[in-house]
Amino acid sequence: MVQLTSAEAAKILKKLNEELSSVMRKEEQSKDFLAAMGEDPETVRPKYDYEDTSKKIDEIETKIRLLKHSINVFNTTTMVPEINMTVDQAVTMASMIEREAKTADFDKVSAVFHNRLNSGMKLQSDAPLKYILDAGNTLDYTSDQMAVNSPYNTYNIDGLPIGPICNPSAAAIKAALYPDSDFMGEGYLYFVLKSRTQDANDPDFGKLVFSKSYEDFLKNKEAYKNS
Repeated sequence: MVQLTSAEAAKILKKLNEELSSVMRKEEQSKDFLAAMGEDPETVRPKYDYEDTSKKIDEIETKIRLLKHSINVFNTTTMVPEINMTVDQAVTMASMIEREAKTADFDKVSAVFHNRLNSGMKLQSDAPLKYILDAGNTLDYTSDQMAVNSPYNTYNIDGLPIGPICNPSAAAIKAALYPDSDFMGEGYLYFVLKSRTQDANDPDFGKLVFSKSYEDFLKNKEAYKNS
């Protein structure tokens, strides 16, 4: 059996999609030309040409379908040993990290998420809520919003959302795989925004303050609520 890396599989999938697009584009161009001539493409075009093109399209679509299935099976069953997650789960966590923090804090947020999962706690992340509700720059959510019934709502469900909430960067994926070891060891479980101004010129914009206990989390939340 031939084994492919994810990068190789992605390249093959891209090539197949390009090939399919090319064949279908030629097919449409042929139809457009015949229609412009006032002819019915289905009656004028030679039968063998139609059958050959249809067969080619079917063959490419079958290859794409089988390759996508193989990639999906790999992503949902292959475990990443460093974090005991499947590839899909690692990407899902990375997407949350991407939306929760600036790059400098990626590995720390990752440690918080891993610590919460390892402790059996709900992730209670706002990032999936923003995704579900399409809430833009919202920083505060009502109890009704946090109770919304969704497989993405980590205030309700145990563990990770059902899938990614964005396309994570390489840095976020690396953070998901390699969380901050000090934060992991010391048991950090919470974080809050240091600045809520949404002003990119604010030196504290996007920075996070981390804590180990719920009591300290509440203190930080109170301290920075008007920042």
